[in-house]
Amino acid sequence: MTEISRRRLVGSVPGVAAAAVASGLLPVGMRQAAADPGPQGHGPKAVDRSFTKVRYYWESFEDGERTTPPPGWSVNQENMEDFDPDWRGWSFPGYAEFINFGGARYGFARCCNSRIAVIDSARRGQPDGNAPFSAALTSPAISVPSGQTLELGFDSHYVQAPDPQHAVVTAQFDRGGAQTLLTYSTKVADANAGGNVVSKREILTFTVPAGARTVRFTWAYQQQVKKGYWLGDEYFWAIDNVEVTSVLPAPGRPVAILDIFSDVQGTDGNNRMQNLTLPFLSSLPDPAQALVINGDIVRNGTISEYETFNAAFAAGGGHPGDTLWNAGNHEYGAMDLPNGIDEAALLGRFLHYAGRTTPQLEYLLNGKIPLLLLSDEHVYQGVNHQPDGRRLVRLFSARQLAWLEQRLDYWRARNTPVLFFMHQPLSFTVSGTYLRNYCGEMDRESGYALRRLLAANPNVVMFTSHTHWGLHLDDWAAVDHGLLPVDDPRAREVNARGIPMFNTGAHCNEYTGAGNINGDVESDSVEHIPSGLRVYVHTDRIRVEAWNFGTKVKYHTVEVPVPAAYAAGHDTH
Repeated sequence: MTEISRRRLVGSVPGVAAAAVASGLLPVGMRQAAADPGPQGHGPKAVDRSFTKVRYYWESFEDGERTTPPPGWSVNQENMEDFDPDWRGWSFPGYAEFINFGGARYGFARCCNSRIAVIDSARRGQPDGNAPFSAALTSPAISVPSGQTLELGFDSHYVQAPDPQHAVVTAQFDRGGAQTLLTYSTKVADANAGGNVVSKREILTFTVPAGARTVRFTWAYQQQVKKGYWLGDEYFWAIDNVEVTSVLPAPGRPVAILDIFSDVQGTDGNNRMQNLTLPFLSSLPDPAQALVINGDIVRNGTISEYETFNAAFAAGGGHPGDTLWNAGNHEYGAMDLPNGIDEAALLGRFLHYAGRTTPQLEYLLNGKIPLLLLSDEHVYQGVNHQPDGRRLVRLFSARQLAWLEQRLDYWRARNTPVLFFMHQPLSFTVSGTYLRNYCGEMDRESGYALRRLLAANPNVVMFTSHTHWGLHLDDWAAVDHGLLPVDDPRAREVNARGIPMFNTGAHCNEYTGAGNINGDVESDSVEHIPSGLRVYVHTDRIRVEAWNFGTKVKYHTVEVPVPAAYAAGHDTH
């Protein structure tokens, strides 16, 4: 088995200014546009100890203005006079304005009313000769505990130019010098492997020097333009949701283990499940107590397909734990039908083979951790079903939403982490969900209702499927920081915490990128399927691993903190 590491420790350098000037990223004599000092971060202002990772700082740039950074932040820029004034240096547009120039910008999935920080080469006039430009965005001084190892996290969306282009993140302490935490460039050895970074959550580990009490972080960018070469519209760096937290200690034994996969959908998926996925999961040293198959188990919802799936599952050796099914759109038939059978009959068929009586299910993993499965109860398919031409519309009944609210209330009162499963992803979260065909699939009121429920329950971790986008991608995991609109008085605190969301991969029809905002592109290869997740639940964290079950490669590991009150009531090790 192979693991692709996404995290590394970083070492000290003589000083952030010296290091940045040496690399050409912070030229001497930069012009500065500084905001007045003020409260630290858009979000809770005090240190937040409510989860097992202590949060020392948070900033989402919502307190900035179009050309002005949030209070305490500063922007320095060099040789950017030929840029549009609104885009000179680092600017702070709303997401909807940022994506107006199209291209890869769409992939930085945000709620449309959220503000980001960006430097964008498309906003420059035609350069005259050899004209490098550079800009740096620096945080306020952030209070940190001396001598401790911490993490800087931020969302990063970056397109690497073929010409010399560099980006670095540095940490400058009030005592003890500076550290370079991350470098992007054309070099394969750098953090971007010489290429693009697509809506990735960067987690950078650093150690506060002895005696240091504050740190400032700088995001510095330089583009060197060759004579006669026009950059075009495609090169930029956008960041969002800056966070400084403590680091979790080494984990103890998990209290529960769960396997997850989805989107099997017929012969090819059945064969991969039987011959690759199930044997691999059974070979892992610690057996999982349960398996969730998160929808699109069959292709058209026919009896013969369910029987064939069950035969393939048995032939692959089954799973050592309990098997739980969620329904997706394909349990209601292919998307180009009316199916000749009504919705209630198709739902009844799914429930029969799933071995239950309702489309929603609560299950205690290893008798300890609640899993909530919410299957579609109403799915309207086929282009003839929607006056506006949408191919698929899904909605949840009032009964289902009332059930979900009641169960979430119950577990929140007990500070217990909840794993929540739904086949359909929420828009502007994991890979591909910024595309119009995914944004428009869920009934609007159902989507609003779900986000309102999630906003009240920060103990939830959500798993979604449906897109078939590869788990090797940077944005396979996301945190939904758009649960409430920014004008809601609760938005500052609720959106700062957000809800972690994970894509569960697929067993057929792999998708790896978007052709345009209207749709995605199916890959000609199947090198990244079958894919899925293994989840380890500890008393102080939930560890989610993204796997290629065929090649036995682990692409990513993400650790989600849990409510501190839950960890305090259990033995952590």
